[in-house]
This record gives sequence, structure tokens and C-alpha cells, in this order.
Amino acid sequence: MTALYIVSCVFDAFVIYLLFEDILGKRKSSVNKWILTLTLLAQQFISSLILNKTQSVYARLIVMIVGTFLLTLFYETDLVKRFFAMAVFIGFSIIAEGIAEVVMVLLGITKGEEEEIIALFLVEIFLLLLVLFKKIFTKREGNIPIRYQVGFLIVPVLSVVVINGMVSGQPTISWLFGVISLLILNMVSYYLLNTLTGYITEQSNKEQMERQIKTQKEKYEQLASSFIQGNRLIHDVNKHNQMIKKYLEESDYEEAINYIEKIDDSFAELYSSVNTGNLVVDSIIGRFKERLEQIGCAVELSVKINKNRKIMDDYDLVVVLGNVTDNIIEAVTCGEKKRSYVEMKLEMTHTSFVFYAKNSVSSEKKKEKNKWFHGLGLSNVKDTVENYGGTMLVSHTKESYETMIQVPIREE
Repeated sequence: MTALYIVSCVFDAFVIYLLFEDILGKRKSSVNKWILTLTLLAQQFISSLILNKTQSVYARLIVMIVGTFLLTLFYETDLVKRFFAMAVFIGFSIIAEGIAEVVMVLLGITKGEEEEIIALFLVEIFLLLLVLFKKIFTKREGNIPIRYQVGFLIVPVLSVVVINGMVSGQPTISWLFGVISLLILNMVSYYLLNTLTGYITEQSNKEQMERQIKTQKEKYEQLASSFIQGNRLIHDVNKHNQMIKKYLEESDYEEAINYIEKIDDSFAELYSSVNTGNLVVDSIIGRFKERLEQIGCAVELSVKINKNRKIMDDYDLVVVLGNVTDNIIEAVTCGEKKRSYVEMKLEMTHTSFVFYAKNSVSSEKKKEKNKWFHGLGLSNVKDTVENYGGTMLVSHTKESYETMIQVPIREE
């Protein structure tokens, strides 16, 4: 029994660490990880000794409140969050004990000294499950898909199933070690799964960054190409004027008109169909419109931008417009071209830049498309917009997708 209580204290310390990491976040810089670990263990061992010597509900509650609150002092947070974290842990502990008692009744397990092993085990497992449920379903873990996060629940749930099969016989030393092993297994499995999801997040962010760098490169190459072609055309303007003058002096008006038309064609190829004076907007939105027209998608576009007012840094504007337009292109190219459409508005009010887009979405999804990485692009857009004090709203139905972005304009 002593070994089980020791493991139980370690398990409680582990659960508190998970819960506080989720609610309180970053620990104080002066607190070493090992100091925190040893303090958690010491607090649990001391609390366990005191709780075993008293049956008073109030005394036990006071011990839990004081011990848990002292642990919150190791984290950089405010008083409200400290009390909240303490209340959540105590509440979860009480709920876990209640669930364990109900399960024991349902399993037909009577209370006794030997049955305390089962009760203690069930309390620990249900406490872990409650913390994991809170961690998974009340806070987004980066961009980790829900199917990976639910994997954290599998081992605790299976542990309850295993203990159910073990209660048919009398507790023995082997049986006791089996219970201890299950508790240790839950801690180890969480550590491994947490490490794995961290690796998955890192890899996904790396892939998204590579994709974003590629997008940035393409957009800036478009801008560079526009500059180069513009410079060439300006350089040749004098030569063109001389040629037109020559045709007019020779009264060869037909050739003069043909030559002017060739120059017009050159300008049409050089300049985007969107000309606001903002190079990023003109390049990305202009190219976006051209691509939609090439695939036969209906386009309704309105761009009212003042080039003298800065929306955001060019790099960030490329991130926002580049990712959003790429996702729209991907969505409308999946289905029937005759039914695909895009409505887009970019305009400036007195105080804000407003972007609105609505596009068709095909019911035929690309099977190979990775929704996770797709979501990362929009996540980057949202983060960028929020860095400028803006907001991004997204809504969708089975047939359409709407994106609205509002960013306060910084007057310089």
C-alpha cells in the first residue's frame, strides 16, 4: 500500500502540473523546472500525510486549498487566475471522487481496506481524465487536429476497463503492482503523446513557413517583374515617340495607328487590371483576377485603395492577401467552373482597411488536400491581422465561404 500511495502522490503532482500549465501558463523565470517538480512532490506527500490523519471534511478542504494555492505562486499570473486554478483542481478532485464511488457501486465493489486500492486508482484516473478533457476541449492546442488530442484520453479510459477486469479476484502483490504500473503507464503515455504532438506541430509550422516563403518569393518576383518592364517601357518612350512622329510626317496615318495599338498592347500586358498605386495590392489582386478569368470563374471585384495611406507593412500585406487569395483559388477550382464565383471588395474608410470576399465552395473536396495545413495559412493571416489590432471573421456554408478582415489604418 505504501508504494501505491507514493505513486499516487507522484500522479497527483503530475496532474497538477498539467492543469497549472494549461491555466496559468508560464512559470516564473526564477523557478527552475526541477525546483517546481520537487515542490509539487513535497506538497503532495505532506498533504497526503495530513489528510490521512484527519477525517474532518473542513480540515481536509483547508489543507487542499492552502497547499494548492501555494503552488500557484510559482507561476507568473494574477490573483484571479491563481484562485481559479486552485478551485478547478479542488473541484475536479471532488468530482473524481464522486465518479469513482459511483463506478465502484456499479461494479458491486464494497468498501473495505483492500478495496481502497481500487478507489484510489479510480480517483486518480478520473482526475486525469477531467484535466485532459478541460485541456483538449476548452483550449486550442495550436493547430493540432482534434483526433490527435483525443488520443490522450485513450490510455486513461482503457485503464478503467482493465481495472474492471481485475476486480474479480482478490488483491495480491502482483495485482497491486499491476495497479501501480497502470498509473505509471498513464504518465509515460501522456509524456510520449505530448512529445509527439509537439513534433507534429513543429513539422506543420515548418511546412507552412516553407509554403509562405515560396508565396512571398512569387509575389515579390511579380513586383520585380513589373518594375523591370516598367523601366524598359519608360526607357523606350522617346524612341516610340520618334517613330510615331516619323509616320505622321510621312502622312502614313495607318502605320501610326498600328504602332500606337502595339504600344497600348504593351501597356495592357505590363499593367495589372487592378491599378491603385499600391504595388502589393495591384500585383496580388491583379494576378488573382487574371487566374480566375483564365479558369472561367465569375468575378465581381471592387478595389478602392488610397496608395498614400499605409495598410500594413508590405511583407505582412503579402501574407494576408497571398494566403487568402490562394485559398480562394483552391476552393473554386475544385468544382464545376460554370457555378464558381468570387465576390471581393477592398476599400478604405476614414479609419480602417476593410477586406471582404465570398466565394463558391464545391461539395467535391480534394481527397489529398490536407485541411490541417490549409488551416495553418488562415491561422497565419489571423495572427498577422491581430498583430495590427484588426479582426478576421470567417463563416461558411455547404456552398459558400466568406472572409472579412478589418484593420485599423496607421496614419504616418
